[in-house]
Amino acid sequence: SDYELDTEKKKFHVLAPIPNIGLRYIYAPNVRLAMSAQVDWFSLTLGEYSGTLWNVAPEISFQVFNNIGIGVGYRYFQANFNVNKKLWRGATDLLYQGPLLTLNGSF
Repeated sequence: SDYELDTEKKKFHVLAPIPNIGLRYIYAPNVRLAMSAQVDWFSLTLGEYSGTLWNVAPEISFQVFNNIGIGVGYRYFQANFNVNKKLWRGATDLLYQGPLLTLNGSF
């Protein structure tokens, strides 16, 4: 017996700027101490797919030696992705938040 298989293939290609909005502020009262704050937001909808991303990160860093510094901060990162099709609906949510310790080197 013969079977007929119906298939469909779609390809989507877009060259466009990604709508990402970000702000970063750094205040350094002296050469060893710096305070920074960062906020990023991204949102995109393409047909049946949509997603949003938030990234918020305040931090204080101290240059211990000429080439080595340490820092402490907080990170809030949230991302979600949604699919809204005729036969399938789904979503993924990711949340990370908590304290942040950093070690940096400059050469």
